[in-house]
Amino acid sequence: MKDEFVETGTAAKSLLEQASINKAAIIEILLIVLVCIASRIFLKRACKRFASYVQRAQKEQRVNIGTHNLLLTTVSVFDSVGKIIILLVGAVACLSAVNISISPVVYGLGFVSLGISLGAQDTFTDIIRGILTLIEGKIAPGNCLSINGAIGYVDTISIRQITLRHFDGSLETFPFSKIGTIRNFSMGYHVMACTFCIAQDSDIKAFSAMTKQVLDTMRQDSGWEYFFSDETPNEPSLEFVKVTNVSLTIIVRARINVDPGGNFASEYNRRMLERLQSTTMLRLVGASLESSLSL
Repeated sequence: MKDEFVETGTAAKSLLEQASINKAAIIEILLIVLVCIASRIFLKRACKRFASYVQRAQKEQRVNIGTHNLLLTTVSVFDSVGKIIILLVGAVACLSAVNISISPVVYGLGFVSLGISLGAQDTFTDIIRGILTLIEGKIAPGNCLSINGAIGYVDTISIRQITLRHFDGSLETFPFSKIGTIRNFSMGYHVMACTFCIAQDSDIKAFSAMTKQVLDTMRQDSGWEYFFSDETPNEPSLEFVKVTNVSLTIIVRARINVDPGGNFASEYNRRMLERLQSTTMLRLVGASLESSLSL
């Protein structure tokens, strides 16, 4: 009888010890999960804050456009890679907390990765081409791109794909292996081109002076001064593309900073139309707007 009580007591003690171990393991796993979540939130906020700092520095012209693009791309990639590292470290720590050896898991992942590699060649091509593209630093979040003929703003970049947000708000994803041609409308400079059709007997000198006056007023406007650089001419150039007995067709051009949406050209066109419609020297026949990008 006494032996039975001893055995029962030993079994109960063993169960209590096992329960204590399981409880400690659960607590440790919860702490690991909390640390991983906190690390992910910290990383995301830090990357977002650094990206905002870089964009502000570029607007204040403290960094050039090439450095701006490279830093934003690096931040985006660092955020993606950091998320994967946090996930892997957390998984390994959780396995260790429950005394599971990770060696068989590593060996198993080796065989799984071999099988995946045979059926995921496009994915590896995406990653290789993505790394090469990102190293060049010619694309950054917020850039206006044309990818395979589709135009939109870069929403996100990873080492595998680019996500464009089109002007209607929709998103489209392009794996690097499927990208044929890329045109970046947010690098280099922009050539504004506004076309006006005025009466044939108009005063050309007055029209030329008006184009310069409108450009000067926009240069002094705090909302548009960003588009001017040292290479922006003091007065725009005039190109006579069509002369008839009735009208003159003139293209007004000026080199400005990048303007993917053509906002500067639209505002310039609007101000010119207001002046042309209010003057008695010039008789407006018609006006149209076109944009020409030079990268």
